Amino acid sequence: MIKLEKVTQQELVEIAEINGYNHFHPDYFKNSELSPVTWLMECILLQIWLRDNHNIHVMLHLDQTMEPKYCYSIHKFIEEEIEWKNLIYPRSYSDLYYKYGEAVTDGLYYALLTL
Repeated sequence: MIKLEKVTQQELVEIAEINGYNHFHPDYFKNSELSPVTWLMECILLQIWLRDNHNIHVMLHLDQTMEPKYCYSIHKFIEEEIEWKNLIYPRSYSDLYYKYGEAVTDGLYYALLTL
């Protein structure tokens, strides 16, 4: 079963701010939503912040042989143990997305929940 409820821009902004990230484009706060291209740029900046500040990597995967074809996985590098820990990894068809933007938004949201 495909996920019916996707994380919204507002939900991601709220959880990011709770966790200390407050660098979203000012237009978001004027309009409560950004265009798809601007939103994806914001997601890239949030991914960088998660990597640089928390060693959490949100990876997007593409399988062009199926539809839906996008999914995400979340990994954390544990410096003390010098190894990667898989926090979230796709396990079933329900973890797949039709749109890249949906996969990255959900992936970032769930990565922030691990903090």
